Amino acid sequence: MKQYVYLFAWALMGVVGCQNRLGFDAAESPIQGQWRIVAIDHQDVIEPATLILEFHPDNQVSGSTGCNQVSGRYVSSGVAIHFLQLASTRRMCDAVLMDQERAVLGALSAVTTIRHDTQAQVYLHGSELHSLTLRRVLD
Repeated sequence: MKQYVYLFAWALMGVVGCQNRLGFDAAESPIQGQWRIVAIDHQDVIEPATLILEFHPDNQVSGSTGCNQVSGRYVSSGVAIHFLQLASTRRMCDAVLMDQERAVLGALSAVTTIRHDTQAQVYLHGSELHSLTLRRVLD
C-alpha cells in the first residue's frame, strides 16, 4: 500500500510539472489583461460593437462578442495558445452582429498560435481562415 502512495505522489508531481511547462500557469503571461478585438479573420470588426477579451491570471478568459458574453479557459506556452470550454450567453442581436459573433467564436475555437506584434497588439492564428487581431485596452 505504501508503494502505491509513493507512486501516486510521484505521478502527481509529474503532472504538476508538466502543467507548468505546458503553460497552465499564466501568472507571468504577457497576454494577461483586457484586449479589444479589432479584426476577425482579417476583417475589421463592425462598429460600434465592442468586442473584448480579458485574460485572467488563473487561465480564465471572459469578454464580449459584441452581442453576448463569453467565458472559458485558455492555456498558453510560448507561441501556442488554446481556448477550452468556451460558453456564451444566448441573447439575440441584429443578424450582422450575430454573424460577427459566430466568426469570433469560430476563430477562438480554431486558434492555435499567438504572435506578439508589440506590447499593445497580438495576433491569434488558427489557420489562414481563422484569426483574431487584439489591441491592449489601456487604462
